Amino acid sequence: LMFLLMIILSINVSAENNVKYEEDYFLLSGEIYNLRNDRGIEMYFDASVNLTSLENNIFVSSDDSGNGNRIDIYIRANSNLVSLSPMYVWPEGEVYIFVKEDICDVNGNRLGQNLKYKLNIRGSVYDK
Repeated sequence: LMFLLMIILSINVSAENNVKYEEDYFLLSGEIYNLRNDRGIEMYFDASVNLTSLENNIFVSSDDSGNGNRIDIYIRANSNLVSLSPMYVWPEGEVYIFVKEDICDVNGNRLGQNLKYKLNIRGSVYDK
């Protein structure tokens, strides 16, 4: 008989943006189109993520440099799966997920790159 223990961390992120990033600080790593405004995003890593490293190292903004107002999100993590969802809904149009290089795995190995993912959120008019 085998038991599986899952530890899930849930974080509410509504941090202020006190840092100003250069235009090319984050490398565009992927794009998602036609996403519904109430959908969550799942990100898979190749190793179990150190849960405490997520809190200040993932954020979302409508500004492609990461310097604009941040969108309030929930972050949930379980082993190598990190899920992001909006506290309310994603704003229509372009939204960016920023992943900073300081995210690390349970052994302390850092991601080592600052990445961003572009989301194109469709308007609710398409959900009818």
